[in-house]
Amino acid sequence: STRQPVMVHVEGLPLYVYAGTFDEVAYRYRRFEPATTALFSSVIHPGDTVLDLGAQFGYYALLAAQRVGRHGRVYAVEPVPDNIALLERNIRLHQHVGRIQMIPHAVAEQCRVQQMFIYHGSDSHSFYRHPRVALRQTIGVDCTTVDDILDGLPADLIKMDLEGGEPLALQGMQHTIAHSPRLVLVAEFAPAYLRRAGTEPRAYLHQLQQLGFRLHQIDEASGMTRPLAAAEAAIPDDPTWRANLYCPRA
Repeated sequence: STRQPVMVHVEGLPLYVYAGTFDEVAYRYRRFEPATTALFSSVIHPGDTVLDLGAQFGYYALLAAQRVGRHGRVYAVEPVPDNIALLERNIRLHQHVGRIQMIPHAVAEQCRVQQMFIYHGSDSHSFYRHPRVALRQTIGVDCTTVDDILDGLPADLIKMDLEGGEPLALQGMQHTIAHSPRLVLVAEFAPAYLRRAGTEPRAYLHQLQQLGFRLHQIDEASGMTRPLAAAEAAIPDDPTWRANLYCPRA
């Protein structure tokens, strides 16, 4: 890529991002998901297995690597070549080469090749066409499943930010969920992205509950989490609205 990497500091963590993108603004000029960051870090223990699905440049994977220690493992799963280049650079920067396993795939319900839309001015690319963002290119990416990545190993924490692809990823981790009694999910809830992917937002919340998770919505402004009932979930009409969910086992 000809795009210029720049270093930013996110919650004290040095990180390369691409200059002039929406993501540079998100990381550089305001606190980046401070409540999710604090909660994510607090549930990780030495020796844990953590997956960062849609790892992008590796912010959450790097945080996890600091906390799991020498005996833990972190899987950073990211399909977009530009993002992978920075993810690898950030892993080297933090000397986590042995601790973070980089997986250059998308996550879905089965192993296949999927078309992915790559946008200008953003690094949040997706399987589903965004109506208002300029398209840079369309690429084919290899998909894998969480069950294939872990191959029977239990997971302690899975972070998902898949631009509407979360329901497919959940379908591909059912064996892992069944064999991971301590599993916590931190999952994006972006109703407009889910609808674009053909999923009703409430159906996604029900899917999480039926897989055995309790739902809590993280409020970045207050730093608080509050229980979320799928049936009564207030889903704003704002197409830019999104929140992260904190989902321990029920």
